[in-house]
Amino acid sequence: MYLFVFDLCREYAGRIGALGMVRLAAGRYGYVGSARRGLAARLARHTRRRKPLRWHVDALTRGADSVGAIAWPWREGRECLLAEALVATGTGRRAVPRLGASDCGCSGHLLALCEADLDRLAEALSARLGATPLLVLRYR
Repeated sequence: MYLFVFDLCREYAGRIGALGMVRLAAGRYGYVGSARRGLAARLARHTRRRKPLRWHVDALTRGADSVGAIAWPWREGRECLLAEALVATGTGRRAVPRLGASDCGCSGHLLALCEADLDRLAEALSARLGATPLLVLRYR
C-alpha cells in the first residue's frame, strides 16, 4: 500500500466518475492506494500527466505536481487503515467522500494533507500502523 503525495497548484473543478462534480482547493493532497503488484508502475502512472482516466485520482493527477510517495508492505484492507491513520494522527483530513474507495467501504482515499513533510508523515503513519515503510520516494 502507498500514499502518493501531490500538489494541486490551482483549484480543481470537474466531474469524477459516479461521484459527479468535485471541487478541490489548491493545496497538498495524499492519495492512498493498494498496488498489490506493480508498485513502481502505479506510482509512475500517477506522475504522468497524459493518461486515460481509469481511477478517480487520475483526473486530479493529470494537472498536479508530484511530490513523493511512501509505501508499506501490502496486506488486504490495509489502505483503508492508512486513510484512517491520516485522519487519526491529524496529518490529513478527508477531501472528497468516497473518492478512490469504490471497491471498499471506507470514507475515501483522498486526503488534504495537514503535514507537508514526507519524513514526518512516514514517521507518524508508521507508528500508527505498526509497520516500517518500504520506501520514501521524493520526486522533487
